[in-house]
Amino acid sequence: MRFRNRLSFFLILLLLIVQAVTCMFVYSYARSSMIASSKEQLALANRSFLHHLDMLAERVATSVEVLALDYGLRRAIAEEDRDTTLSTLNNHGRRIGAERMMFIDLNARVQADTKNPEATGAHAPFANLLAQAEQEGSARALATLDGETSWIIVAPILAPTPVGYVAAFIPVDRALLDDMRRLDAAPVSIALVTSRRGGWGVLAISAPRADQFNLPQSFDPFRQDVTLSKHKNGEFLVSSLELPTARGSPPIFALHEVPLNDVLNSNWRVFGPLLAILLASVLAAGAGAYVIAQGVSRPLESLAAATHRIRTGDYHVDRSIAAGGEVGQLAHALADMAAAIDERERRLIETMRLRDEARDDERAKAQFIANMSHELRTPLNAIIGFGDIIHQQQLGPISTQEYVAFAGYICKGGRELLDLHNNILDIARIEAGKFDLRRDHFLGVELIEAALDDIQPTAESAGVALNVRRNFAPAVRIDGDFVVLRRAIGYVLHNAVKFTPKGGRAEIVADANGREARIVVRDTGIGMRPEDIDRLRRPFQRACDEYNTEHAGAGLGLSLTEAFLKLHGGVLVIESAQGAGTTVTMKAPIVAAAASLVDARGA
Repeated sequence: MRFRNRLSFFLILLLLIVQAVTCMFVYSYARSSMIASSKEQLALANRSFLHHLDMLAERVATSVEVLALDYGLRRAIAEEDRDTTLSTLNNHGRRIGAERMMFIDLNARVQADTKNPEATGAHAPFANLLAQAEQEGSARALATLDGETSWIIVAPILAPTPVGYVAAFIPVDRALLDDMRRLDAAPVSIALVTSRRGGWGVLAISAPRADQFNLPQSFDPFRQDVTLSKHKNGEFLVSSLELPTARGSPPIFALHEVPLNDVLNSNWRVFGPLLAILLASVLAAGAGAYVIAQGVSRPLESLAAATHRIRTGDYHVDRSIAAGGEVGQLAHALADMAAAIDERERRLIETMRLRDEARDDERAKAQFIANMSHELRTPLNAIIGFGDIIHQQQLGPISTQEYVAFAGYICKGGRELLDLHNNILDIARIEAGKFDLRRDHFLGVELIEAALDDIQPTAESAGVALNVRRNFAPAVRIDGDFVVLRRAIGYVLHNAVKFTPKGGRAEIVADANGREARIVVRDTGIGMRPEDIDRLRRPFQRACDEYNTEHAGAGLGLSLTEAFLKLHGGVLVIESAQGAGTTVTMKAPIVAAAASLVDARGA
């Protein structure tokens, strides 16, 4: 055998041996590195899970503190109106996602419980939270009560001294864990465990292990490190985190688990190109030591250095590593991949920044709504209430009647300001997606009559004639919130009367086509320019100059009307021309309609 053949055979054999050992070493090293990296991700998942829980508790705590300041709740407590107290707790509990709400008196006795409405006088669970809430303004902790795990938030009710406490129970179940799992970058399963009869039991488990989760062998949750555990379904990396619980509740731990196979499989694509390079080097060794040394070794070393830099965050890859061939293509592919990773990382950082800014804006907006509701509603109620007492002379006659008239003006102005305040809060709730409808089925005729009753005195005072054509069949029933739709129609009628000169008229036509109710309001008023219609649909936009006091208003009527109709699945159509009046068409879904409509002339 010739020397070059023996040399080629020796080099190939040596390369095979070296590559085989290298592959085993790389696999072992890569496996250990991936496990270590996954352990870091699980540790990060623990901190992220606790952070998300804290954010949830902070948001709910703010809502509970707002409820504690609710005038209706404090009045119901003062009057010992248990039904109103339960109703207020139920309504607020639905808004914040609480499965249970309690009112607890200063003696730590439960006086109202939405889960057990008939039970009263029982000792409050986890009473230590009451003292903490009184000192710090609110208190929160995880606890297991009646076999269910909840995040308990407690806030004192001040009037202005404490008169009791309100407690909200947010369920910590599979749905919440699934939401937490989606917020994590790593595809982990989350479980909550607690002590049960000398052992440990699962409280809730997220997807995808909800139906096949078993506690690890020799489970010890007090170990705060990440362990590799063997199950009958394979090997899993498991981390445990002790969660803050209320005094008297058994300890609760959060387990984050990820299958080892998923960890290895998710990183296998990194080693595919490396194995291809190793095979190419073995085949190229037969062509000669020179080709191996000069044509493959140097480019591979450069590529290895580039991959190492990529792992450390340097995504620059020199495309001139190899001029051509498979190694050159690999270099270009690696450069393209590194550029794509760099761009994707930049986008991710920007997206996270925007998400954090949006979250801060939402938190600031919620705080603003809470502050505005408290700081304006409370003094306005006092102004209106005391103004009414003076105006009605409830505490005795007033000799100067001008003072009585002045008190009436104060009440009227206060109510107008309170209505404006409520409208602004409704706009904010709608934009935040927190405006709830109380849907019901009611006769369309009743809705029209109620709206007309509201606007009739104003129309008579302004000298505007109202013409009504009720084409509704008697059986037509509208599916929606009666109060909200009444407000929507009232805003349109109010605008028709306000912008119609004395001696003008406004016409209301109501009919149905079998699928939707249609309410049309036409007036002979001043109208508006067609190009202003889209602008006036937005909040705080007015048709007149902002300094024109003849037609006062905040510019919220049309925007609220359109928002209310959209919440019902309806639409708002506006047609107008300056000096030619305005026609506004409101459409809302109906439940059923008569086979034929009443003739317009007989209405």
